Order: sequence, then structure tokens, then C-alpha cells
Amino acid sequence: MKKISSDFTFVYIKILPIGFLILLIQNILDFPSGLKEKISHVLFLTVACLIFKYYVIDLIDEVYDCGKSLLFKKGNKEIEIELKNIKKVNYKLGIFTNYQYLGFEFHERTEIGKKDKFIPTPFNWFGLIRNPEMVDLIKRIEAAHSK
Repeated sequence: MKKISSDFTFVYIKILPIGFLILLIQNILDFPSGLKEKISHVLFLTVACLIFKYYVIDLIDEVYDCGKSLLFKKGNKEIEIELKNIKKVNYKLGIFTNYQYLGFEFHERTEIGKKDKFIPTPFNWFGLIRNPEMVDLIKRIEAAHSK
């Protein structure tokens, strides 16, 4: 059983939202600035938080490759799903960042949902090259479907 998810997922899910909240509170309480600037800062941070929630907050905490199945840990839930029960895989690369994620859609609804995603272990610093382990995993999922 090998861990294939990033160790920084905790930082993305727990630490960065607190940073956004601190920035939002700081901008609201910044009395010397004018109302126009406060509204623009609050609007910007609100949009940033929504984008952040869409891409990061819903991530799976940990993913382990068990050979013929994947073990997903999200919060206090733990579920093992066979590769053949994964309906669709989506591998996204960040354009200007090192942010990559692997998204899954399952045949049936599970305890962690019908769709979910995780950030794989970093392969390179620029995020422009696909992680060979993830490419191999995708091939194994496709092979499990053909059986």
C-alpha cells in the first residue's frame, strides 16, 4: 500500500482558508481606507474564497494505492474502491502553478460522494509534466474496465 496523495493537502484544506479569513477580517477592520477600497477588497476575497472552495476545500485527505483498489480517507471516513468501480478519471495540470489533481467519478454513490479529487504527490516543481505514477494508475483503471 503506497500513499499517492500529497502531504500538503492538510495545508490546502485547513491553513489557507484561515489565511483567507484573516485577510478578509483585516480588510474589513482597516478603518483608514475608504468605503470603495473596502468593498473591492471584500469582493475580491469573496470571489477568491469561492474559487478556492471549488478547487481545494473538497479534496480527499489521503489516497493509497493498494494494487487492484484505492483506499480513500476523507475526514474520519475511510473507503476502499476497486479500480473497476471507478467510472471516469480526470487528470488536470496547473497552468502557472504546481497544482495538479486527479478527479474520480464512481459508478455508485459512496460515503465520500459520487465524485471526488485529490492532489497527487509532487513530481516536478513546475507542474508541466504529468506524474508517471498517476499516468500508470490511469492505465490500470482503463485496463480494469476492459476486463
